[in-house]
Amino acid sequence: MKINSAAKIALEKYLRILEEIRAQENKGIDEDPDGIGFGADEKLFEELEQAKDEFNENITPSDYAGLLEEIALHRKNVCELIMENVALKATISRLGGNPDFIGNIDASGKA
Repeated sequence: MKINSAAKIALEKYLRILEEIRAQENKGIDEDPDGIGFGADEKLFEELEQAKDEFNENITPSDYAGLLEEIALHRKNVCELIMENVALKATISRLGGNPDFIGNIDASGKA
């Protein structure tokens, strides 16, 4: 799905700022006795709102619908991978292996 370039730039800006906010919020959590971290700069939240507004101004309904379809496809793929993982763990358990152990095949090839 391709979205128009202005909306794409605004979306990338939004995601970059959101990542900066998360990084700032997580920074210092270990040093903070209350475990809540130091928070993020207020300026970043203002930039985030501005990027969100830019995205909303530039996105078309068809672009938005396309993004929703793409998200649905990714969710479906993730769900399929999770179900495959559950089935593989069940098979490993049935064969006598430890399904939580990474690299679960021994030298003889048995799980």
